[in-house]
Amino acid sequence: MDSLLISLSRRAWVGSLLFHLFLFGILIFLMRLQPIHKTLPHERNASGGILIKQADGEIVQYIDAGNEVISAADEIKSEDAIIDDKSLEFTPLQSPPRIGLGNKSTNSKVNLFTNNLPNSLTTSSNTGIHAGENSGGNTIQLRVFDVAAKGNNFVFVFDKSDSMNERGGIPFKEAKSELLRNIRELGNNEKSRFNIIFYNDELHQWSNRGMLEAVESNCRSAAQFVQFENARGGTKHFEPLVAALKQKPDVIFFLTDGDDNDAMTQIQLNEIKRINQMNKVRINVIQFGVGKYRTSEFLKQLADDNNGQYSYINVTEF
Repeated sequence: MDSLLISLSRRAWVGSLLFHLFLFGILIFLMRLQPIHKTLPHERNASGGILIKQADGEIVQYIDAGNEVISAADEIKSEDAIIDDKSLEFTPLQSPPRIGLGNKSTNSKVNLFTNNLPNSLTTSSNTGIHAGENSGGNTIQLRVFDVAAKGNNFVFVFDKSDSMNERGGIPFKEAKSELLRNIRELGNNEKSRFNIIFYNDELHQWSNRGMLEAVESNCRSAAQFVQFENARGGTKHFEPLVAALKQKPDVIFFLTDGDDNDAMTQIQLNEIKRINQMNKVRINVIQFGVGKYRTSEFLKQLADDNNGQYSYINVTEF
């Protein structure tokens, strides 16, 4: 009987031991499943607590619960404890200077004006001055293809509609090259003033303040404006011509590949003539076309009505 009890007791003790070992194993397993925070190389663990800030004049001390002064250099100004107010400061982004509309032209021929174009396109502080107010004195002669004119004040009105991209874009490239050559001719002539208007369905002026003096900085800016223009869109001749006439230049060089399909109406031609009666601006017209003798009568009338010359350029000869 005694041996039976001893046997049962041993079995119970062994069973209890196994059971507790099993529970201990489960506990260890569950503890291993808990996430362990690992600090990055530049981080350090921080403990919680209460700090008392004590200020004496310009001296600031931080005292912990044990009444021990904690060095600001060691604890308080660590990256984990305080964010420096200066770290919250920022410098507003500055917008880059506007260079004109459209993507940069890939035409190497128009990249002629200078090897060192300015970073800024800011023109001179001179306000636009109406031509006619400075028409006296020495004049200069400019030529756009085979049309020449003398004066002090010039506005170039050039077509940049999509049709100028025909024949591999040669018409527009040649027009830009001719315009850049004229900007070089104007260079450093302070008695001359000029502006440039490209147009399609809308007009895009180099200077929205009217004509500016032909000083070096302005000529550089105008050359870069020309280089970045692309041809696209439709054709509306009337609005850019009116904008040019309002600046009262001596001469307008008007270049387009327009034809009878986008002709100005007789009402528009009469209005141009009426606006120009007082100032008598010379409007010289250069028409681009494919083949010989494809003159558009409305363009010839525009030149005849406004003291100008008319010229037809066969683009197949470029």
